[in-house]
Amino acid sequence: VIYVIASIVGILLSYYSFKLYKFSQRKEHMFLNYGLILMTIGFIVLAVSTLYGFSIFWSCYPICQFDLLDPDYLYTVRIGNYLYYLLTLVGYAFLAASYLKNFGKNKFFISIPLNLTALIQKQDILGFIYPFANAYFQLFHLLSIVILTFLVSNSLTNYFATKDKYRFLVMLGFGFIVAYHFLMALTEVNAIVFALAHVSLLAGLMSLLWMLIKVNSR
Repeated sequence: VIYVIASIVGILLSYYSFKLYKFSQRKEHMFLNYGLILMTIGFIVLAVSTLYGFSIFWSCYPICQFDLLDPDYLYTVRIGNYLYYLLTLVGYAFLAASYLKNFGKNKFFISIPLNLTALIQKQDILGFIYPFANAYFQLFHLLSIVILTFLVSNSLTNYFATKDKYRFLVMLGFGFIVAYHFLMALTEVNAIVFALAHVSLLAGLMSLLWMLIKVNSR
């Protein structure tokens, strides 16, 4: 249900960001639109694969064995998740690109492999922070945190430089989304944290949507 809601909000985000780009014709708004479109497609893919998984589950509950009942189940759900990871990361990269003209692309893109190398080499720390055994899941959230930290830091700088209410909503939106990725790393420990993570994701998307609606209405 959460990813269905995220998909709907994402469609609205894509529409309003496209509307903003058509009005301004600025490259950073084009990158913003591309990023939000890719994120939205990722949410849709994840929502469809998740709903498919639940439909299989409830059709045989409480005795089902997914791989025996439907041999394509694991393949479908895994592909859905991996496509979500890929589309989301590329979407985040486009969002980051909208800030590169102000902060220098070399500093940002060089920092990513350096941070990843430092963290991955410390297997005990990585294992503590990311309890899931799936390496793709771990890498997805790690990369997302790195890119979104860049977005949060730059949106924070922009807000304090101008005290603009729209930039505050951008900062808030990215802040909630990076919190989602941090919290998702703890979902195996506490189911409540899992729920909070998805509330944080929706809060971040809604903050960005409210910003775009207000900007387009000026």
